[in-house]
Amino acid sequence: MNLNDYHTFITVVKQQTITAAAVYLGIPKSTVSRRLKRLESSLGVELFTRSAKRLMLTHDGQALFERVVTPLDDLQSAQDAIMENQTEPTGLLRITTTEGYGQTPAVLQCFASYLERYPKIELDLLLTSRVTDMVEERIDIGLRLYTSMLPGDANTMSRRLHTISNGIFASPDYIRRRGTPKTPQELLQHDLVGFSAVSFASKPWRVKEELINEGLPFGTPRISVNNSATLVQSTIMGLGLGILDIGSAKFHVERGDLIRVLPQYEQDVAKVSLVWMASKHLSLKVRSFINHAVEYLG
Repeated sequence: MNLNDYHTFITVVKQQTITAAAVYLGIPKSTVSRRLKRLESSLGVELFTRSAKRLMLTHDGQALFERVVTPLDDLQSAQDAIMENQTEPTGLLRITTTEGYGQTPAVLQCFASYLERYPKIELDLLLTSRVTDMVEERIDIGLRLYTSMLPGDANTMSRRLHTISNGIFASPDYIRRRGTPKTPQELLQHDLVGFSAVSFASKPWRVKEELINEGLPFGTPRISVNNSATLVQSTIMGLGLGILDIGSAKFHVERGDLIRVLPQYEQDVAKVSLVWMASKHLSLKVRSFINHAVEYLG
């Protein structure tokens, strides 16, 4: 079955003459005639009664027209919609990442600016600590956090964004009440907001490029939380020193909600990469978000 022949047939019926149909389709009249004859030959019937002045549908031609005009019009509409999507990102974009990373100001600002740039896009965010099955769960983009090997397989592509590094922060209120630790040894005199999901305090720290394998001497946390957003808010409320993502905390430092202490000490925590399904024909919405995320989070 040649869809071009059926499309030409429908166009001739609507335009009423071969000449008008040829102009509409932008092809020679001889091509229109050849397609009509080929369709008649394949069906074994005559579709038109031809005269010097006009074409008239035969009974078989009328029956065929009524059966195929709606499906072919729908097919044309679908094709037009897809072509439109190739010029402007449109539709639903499903993105997954961890709960903590997905709630950071930088990531939320990335999402907000993307929606502002592309008003025909809708975002569906799946925030979870598990590694999702991108095919089964129909995920378009993953913002994956990892420490060693990037989770994925031969069916996925990736683009490295940045490394998450931690620093030590406190609220202005806490600093007024308890003072600012000037040396690592003074950390033992301060309260700590712990992160029960991961013991960041015990992990290695570095000063510039020099690694401190024994870590820093933090005391036992007065309060522990299992959610990174709660960790940030607890630190802002002055419940103790917080070991926070430097990039995310920057937003709160600029607002005056947090102050970084012992700023020479940093801790590399995880790498972040974009992950998507490998395809020769990557959709415009996926491509546009990859470019946008590299621009805002790279």
